[in-house]
Amino acid sequence: GLYRPGSFGGTVIADLGARFGVFSLGGGLGAAALSSDDAERSRAFMPLALSAGVALGETWRVRFRARGGLWAGAVNEGLRAGPFASAGAYLDVPLGPDAWFTVGTDGWLMAGGDTILLFAPGIGLAWNFGGSGL
Repeated sequence: GLYRPGSFGGTVIADLGARFGVFSLGGGLGAAALSSDDAERSRAFMPLALSAGVALGETWRVRFRARGGLWAGAVNEGLRAGPFASAGAYLDVPLGPDAWFTVGTDGWLMAGGDTILLFAPGIGLAWNFGGSGL
């Protein structure tokens, strides 16, 4: 099946975006690793994505984000690449008027090699541009 217990991993992603009220559009680049008892599911990879999100709150925020894009990295059989989609929830801790440290979790659906579904905690930095701090 797509999801099998016993897979653990984590992500670090930097997101850049433009804010439109509570909504944001942008992109992200990061690094991630998944370790599993099943060698065919283990991988270290870099995601490159477009993202859309909504952030609720003024200073400390709860953010819901969806990403879609491509990943490339190493799997048990060698180098692979493919599309992915993810959705997650994060707590944004303010670093300044338009920058946050984020901590949360994402669900990932990855194709290319074995198609897998995984859940991974993540940390990151988020910047929003637009000059108004909306």
